[in-house]
Amino acid sequence: MQQFLSLDYGTKFIGVAIADDMNLIADELTTLDNTSQAIPHLISLINTHQITTLVVGIPYHENNTAAEMRVEIEHFVADLVRQLSPQPAVHFIDEYGTSQLAEKALVGSDRKKLRDPAMKKLVNQKAAKIILQTYLDGKR
Repeated sequence: MQQFLSLDYGTKFIGVAIADDMNLIADELTTLDNTSQAIPHLISLINTHQITTLVVGIPYHENNTAAEMRVEIEHFVADLVRQLSPQPAVHFIDEYGTSQLAEKALVGSDRKKLRDPAMKKLVNQKAAKIILQTYLDGKR
């Protein structure tokens, strides 16, 4: 059976979400600091949860061109997957607007709350959940 994990890669944080056992519902799992320890932490999560498929958000602009960060994300994912055995399948999907949706879901119109570093971490988690739920819904 497939098990899905999604990543919302950011320069400071990486949001992580996981699918339920039926692969119907995405749920937030954690947010990692984007440091040299991010890949070892992800390897541990992937092995612990027996992940078979990674779903990774790629930022696109409104004109449907990939953002500059795409190359950094692809390199990060390649480094991660290279260290895994067995290697999970990887699907990149458009994450346009997921951070804004996550912010709105968490703080509504009170954007001052986003100054809190803990809240910023939650935004990445929520965005990873939205990315994964979008992917899962598209598979039905």
